[in-house]
Amino acid sequence: MPTPKRQYETRDPDKSRPADGDAADRAYRLKTLAWSLPGGFVGWYVGDKLFGAPFGLVGFAVGYGFVFGVTTLLVRSGAAAMGQIYNPSGKSTPVVREYSHGQSLAARGLYLEAIDAYVADCAEFPDDPEPCFRVARLYLKELKRYEDAIAWFKRARGAGAIDAGRELLATQEIVDIYVHKLKEPRRAMPELARLAERFPGTPAAGWAAEQLRLGRAGLAEEIRNDRPAGS
Repeated sequence: MPTPKRQYETRDPDKSRPADGDAADRAYRLKTLAWSLPGGFVGWYVGDKLFGAPFGLVGFAVGYGFVFGVTTLLVRSGAAAMGQIYNPSGKSTPVVREYSHGQSLAARGLYLEAIDAYVADCAEFPDDPEPCFRVARLYLKELKRYEDAIAWFKRARGAGAIDAGRELLATQEIVDIYVHKLKEPRRAMPELARLAERFPGTPAAGWAAEQLRLGRAGLAEEIRNDRPAGS
């Protein structure tokens, strides 16, 4: 049976803010109104001098509104940016680690050194499957060490933060290695069974079930052909 998904308590961070948030917002608005007054007086002065007294009030309104709008825009934009830095909420985009040291080594063809760097990343971030995938792919594509690649795909599959899509990918990679690289399709059968069990109702599960059926039929044929004469 598929492993039950862990249940996590969720809480809207906006509901846990202090009750004085409204007071702070009111204070901000009063300050913005006060900061806009000089703009109104400048507008009044320009309107009065250029177009006469009746236009002083128009100039005041235009100057005040302009400064108020610009101040509001700047302050809110700055507050939003600082909030993302110092007060990130659970709704913000999660941090994506680059693992750039190992990536740089691999790009220079230093595959064993890159693997060492990624292994260190695995130890530092044990729940993240990404460095495990990178080790597995270096063993698979560059070093042709297929058993090592299988071991690291399995380790990636066991990482705490792996999602269903990447778990499926890791299992498919393992099956492909057994069948096409090692030419040992029998060893792929437990992985096919796992795939069909973990992802029921998906095209991948249907494909795995069909491969299992064909594999078992092939094994049965081998058993019949291997029987001693007269049995």
